[in-house]
Amino acid sequence: MIRFLSIFVMLVQLVIIYFWIFDWTKLVTTIGLSFWGGAIILGVTFYYFGKGKMKRFNSIYDSDYHFLCSCCYFHRTCDEFDALIIAMLQTTEGTMDKLKIVQVSKEFDEDAKAHILEGFLEHFGYIDHSLNPDLNSITDYYSRRGYIFLIGFIDQELVCTGAITKEGSHTGRIERMSVKKAFRRRGLANKMLQQLERYALDMKYTKLVLETNQHWQNAIQFYQSNHFIEEKRDQQRIHFAKRLIHVENDSL
Repeated sequence: MIRFLSIFVMLVQLVIIYFWIFDWTKLVTTIGLSFWGGAIILGVTFYYFGKGKMKRFNSIYDSDYHFLCSCCYFHRTCDEFDALIIAMLQTTEGTMDKLKIVQVSKEFDEDAKAHILEGFLEHFGYIDHSLNPDLNSITDYYSRRGYIFLIGFIDQELVCTGAITKEGSHTGRIERMSVKKAFRRRGLANKMLQQLERYALDMKYTKLVLETNQHWQNAIQFYQSNHFIEEKRDQQRIHFAKRLIHVENDSL
């Protein structure tokens, strides 16, 4: 129904343009003004209706899939749209099923380092090696008590990393969160963060903190969606924190 109304509005606009060019006097009649005004109202209504649908879809699936909503709204049936969503979710679930997260070991130090440095180049355009001494020997650096470095593989390819360092006696810091560009928006960061939180609980941390650039909206939304609360801001960064809940197992 919406599709046909959209086509109707487009045809009315074309007719209006025609009369503007060849016989504009007919536009100032009662019928002409009625058609013109009605087309404008319908056009504005469709715009906000479509915008609302796209916003609701974005909140569930992700901004990268806006084009799917547009295709459904203007060109496809709802059944076709549902098929696209199912295929998209199956791809995401299949990727997450293949993801294997393990603790870093010596044989993967260089791969993990290259992965992180690739992310630096993407975000900053340069690498300052003096600011990253932990990458010189990742396994050794993160073998200390209260530290851990995790790497994620899909089909033997290193696709994501995440780490915890010791901030205080009961506080850990999330660091080195990175997902390879070709594998983003598939839930891998969520899986990595969940795994880090499990290790944090095992290490008896009651709080996790992290920081991210205040201009990186995707990162900010990601941590907020995982229940990290903003504690403070400085000129460049937002500092987040999350309380961890320890569940004690009662012995029967």
